[in-house]
Amino acid sequence: MTLRPLADVGAADWLVSSGAHWFDLASYGPPGFASYVRLVGRGRTAQGAEGGDLDDEDVRAALVEVLALHTTSAAEAYFCLWEGGGLEGSGAQGFPDAFPPAVTRMPRVTLGMFGERCYLMFGGALGEIGQWGDDPGHGGIGGPHLFWPADHAWCVASDVDGDGSERDIRWVGVGGTSALIEALRADGRFELEHTGPDHPHPYR
Repeated sequence: MTLRPLADVGAADWLVSSGAHWFDLASYGPPGFASYVRLVGRGRTAQGAEGGDLDDEDVRAALVEVLALHTTSAAEAYFCLWEGGGLEGSGAQGFPDAFPPAVTRMPRVTLGMFGERCYLMFGGALGEIGQWGDDPGHGGIGGPHLFWPADHAWCVASDVDGDGSERDIRWVGVGGTSALIEALRADGRFELEHTGPDHPHPYR
């Protein structure tokens, strides 16, 4: 099964209308969760990678395995894909677009007063993460850049920009219950750093 592109982006209203700064939403999800962490997969850290993101299939799979145990809505989740993430093909090299026009022209989930982040939204089961249904000739796309279950038990975010430091480190932000965060901490596949929407960043 593949994720379904959604013309109705109303499922993202809880996030868009939260009143939080766009970069906080794109980096950690909405305010109000009991706890927030930044994480990367241990394998990426050991290899010297600068942080981590959801383009990494190992990080995605490990994270979803834990997340699924902390929601009643694993069969109904929402996934946002940044519109600037290389969805267009290359005419010179003959690569097709990732999606047909019927998908790329769909309404966006928009963060920020000036549309600082705009996403296509897809729906499906949590286990279908990364299964975008994109054209196989395109070469593949990463993400998602935001996702959450229908019961809003948690939210995961991975922005396209880093932390503004010299190394411009990227991360995966997770907001959720204390039980979820403790489960991530107990899992040997992640490096965690307690953080949250009040963490300093270059866009506030």
